[in-house]
Amino acid sequence: MSPAQCKAARSLLGWSVRQLAEEADVSMPTIVNFEAARRRTTGPNVSALRAALERAGVEFIGTSSDEADTVYIELSDGTGVRLKR
Repeated sequence: MSPAQCKAARSLLGWSVRQLAEEADVSMPTIVNFEAARRRTTGPNVSALRAALERAGVEFIGTSSDEADTVYIELSDGTGVRLKR
C-alpha cells in the first residue's frame, strides 16, 4: 500500500487520522509521516494500517501483493468508488 492509497482510502471512509490510528493501533505521527511520504514506515505498521482499512471495507486491487494499483470501497448501500491508474 502506498502513502497516497492510504490517504485516499482513509478519505473515502471519512476517517480522521485519529480514527485510523485507533483502528490500526498505530500512532498518529506514524500515519501523518507515512501519508506525507516523509519517512519510511515499517512493514508491520503498513500491514496494520492496510488491515484496518480492509476491515472497514476498502479493497486494494492490483497485480502485486505489496502495491495494489487500485483502491476500491463499497458502501453499505452497495454503491462504491474506485480509483484506477
